[in-house]
Amino acid sequence: IFSLILLLQWVLEHVLRLKGVVRLLPTGRDLHRTHVYDLMRGFFLIIGTGVLCMLNMSRVYHYVRRQSTIKLYVLTGMLEIFDKLLCSFGQDAFDLLYWQTRYKPTWSKLISSFSLVSVYVVIHSALYFVLVATLTVAINSADQAIISVLVLNNFAEIKGFVFKKFDRQNLFQLACADVTERFNLTLFMSAIFLVGMVQAREEWYATLCSFLWTILYMVVCEAVADWIKHAFITKFNHLDSSVYEDYHRLLRKDILNCRRDMSMMDRTYAITRRIGLSQIPLVCVFLRYLWLAFRDPYLQMYVEEMGKAQLWTYFVQGMGALLGLKVGIGMMLVYLSADSSNTELEAYYARPRKSNS
Repeated sequence: IFSLILLLQWVLEHVLRLKGVVRLLPTGRDLHRTHVYDLMRGFFLIIGTGVLCMLNMSRVYHYVRRQSTIKLYVLTGMLEIFDKLLCSFGQDAFDLLYWQTRYKPTWSKLISSFSLVSVYVVIHSALYFVLVATLTVAINSADQAIISVLVLNNFAEIKGFVFKKFDRQNLFQLACADVTERFNLTLFMSAIFLVGMVQAREEWYATLCSFLWTILYMVVCEAVADWIKHAFITKFNHLDSSVYEDYHRLLRKDILNCRRDMSMMDRTYAITRRIGLSQIPLVCVFLRYLWLAFRDPYLQMYVEEMGKAQLWTYFVQGMGALLGLKVGIGMMLVYLSADSSNTELEAYYARPRKSNS
């Protein structure tokens, strides 16, 4: 929103030549190249969500549902592999776009980088869309055999990682990947839960109990599998558990350093790059499922009865609540990071020093 206001102010002053117009922001707040990068991220959201809205959710759902359990197991594994590859590629693509926008903004390079990132966002968003459709089929299946297969897939990771050689750096990358995977699973389950509750209508209570049990079952199994995996990796590679405190310290440093760099609009850039979180494709998929829930006939009938004034009131209140939640979480992370760092410094200086004599 801040970048949009700056863009509007720049258009009024430099394109329309309206020098006498009242400034929307105080003097010194001018459009910077970093704001242009922030606006391009907004365009990526529009492009990714628009392409996903063109996909027929019913066709994707029934295509996945017609597949056998073995095919779905293989499909889920392939999606996870391509997800990791696309996450790595997307981070480099966004870094290239940011560097060219801020330091060497030539039109040819900007257009090529913008096109590259747009294609990446569309492909990665479509991959997440298929993955969420697979999870939806697993939750809605009568025998829930697919859920058992997906859970067993998590425990199969133990076989693939436990007997490999790991050092501190590789273990940190694995821990970050597990954090991202658990967050993605929680976000996907929340989107499925939202759509399911809207479509359940009068049977919302039974759907609520069923969904909560399934979500809790999958998230707990994911956490237990990761716990067992990390326990045996540290045991077999003779790594002390204090390495996780070092990882914690590094992540706190990323959070605090991003807050100090005032030229960066995205305050989560360093931490999301460190853990490998793809923000734009995840937001595109979640917005697509929000749109699917909003287009439900029962909800549309309820919206028409409310009236436009009341609908806009709820919309503004919801956006304000989300904005306040975002700001609150950001402030809490900064406070916890700074408090933990200060505690460690106090403990370090409180240690008894050995005399040189």
